[in-house]
Amino acid sequence: MPNSRGLLPPLTFGLALLGQTLLLYWPSAASGPDVGLPLDKVAHVLLFAVVAAAGVWARVPTPVLVALLLAQAAVSEVVQGVLLDQRGAEWGDLAADVLGIAVGLTLALWWRGRSHTQSRSPLTGKSRT
Repeated sequence: MPNSRGLLPPLTFGLALLGQTLLLYWPSAASGPDVGLPLDKVAHVLLFAVVAAAGVWARVPTPVLVALLLAQAAVSEVVQGVLLDQRGAEWGDLAADVLGIAVGLTLALWWRGRSHTQSRSPLTGKSRT
């Protein structure tokens, strides 16, 4: 039986993916105050970045993770444009999704590489544990 730390990354990824799916396919988009920023696009970037980073943490193979998230981005825009009357498909949303995937992957892979390097002795290259 895996320990709780071993289950935390895949559970986090699963919950992040579930939350993303609910937000993307909810019948009406939440609207916030007009603060001069494209908050909708910022939300798309953050949403996809969090799921991408959680996927890296859960050790989902990068090509599988990228394919899954790109499919989610494309399908969500089609569904919003065709099936959800109060939502609409936007190329800008798709671009924000792709940017979020890139940001999340870049940061998570950098962090994983950094953590892996710091857990080894600089002199021998062997694990310090």
